[in-house]
Amino acid sequence: MITHEKTSISGNSVSGNSIAGKMMILEGMILLLPLIVIPFYPGEARLSVIFLIPACLSVVAGLFVCRYGKQIGNSSRLVVFSWFYGILLAAVPFAYYHEGTEKELLENEQIEEASTYAGCYVLIYILGTVLLTFFSGCTLVQGSFGFASSLGTVGLSIGVTNSKTSAICLFIEIVGMVLGRLEIFVIFKAFKK
Repeated sequence: MITHEKTSISGNSVSGNSIAGKMMILEGMILLLPLIVIPFYPGEARLSVIFLIPACLSVVAGLFVCRYGKQIGNSSRLVVFSWFYGILLAAVPFAYYHEGTEKELLENEQIEEASTYAGCYVLIYILGTVLLTFFSGCTLVQGSFGFASSLGTVGLSIGVTNSKTSAICLFIEIVGMVLGRLEIFVIFKAFKK
């Protein structure tokens, strides 16, 4: 169980809120990277705003978290929030797609497909988190981190998975790894046939 809110790195005190804020700033900076190619594609300059808005929002939110993070409270919740925030905000620029030389908004059918996929992914994430938390006896934050690691096939653990982990918890994580690695709809279609 994680009990420390701060760790000392080279004599400096670093809080989880500070790390979450810096990650949000980094996400914003990464969203600015596509703007580097604008001089080579001047026709695309009008679309730069779809990268600028989420990038600036992310940087401002990160600065806010760095400044007022201690007043916000629990750093583990803030780190999980910043992770979801980064995923959702980083998806905004890709609401456009290329068809010929014209940029158009996605069709309703494409939005429904993407929403169905995202909804299935979130539902599986929530279900896996609840199951892992229940069967392992860990906290909800530890269970969410453990199952997110499984679903993302990352391999990180904060103590939920170890040599004494029960078979049911390992099975839950294996299912998460398979769904995350092979993609959800591929597996559903394979079982449908």
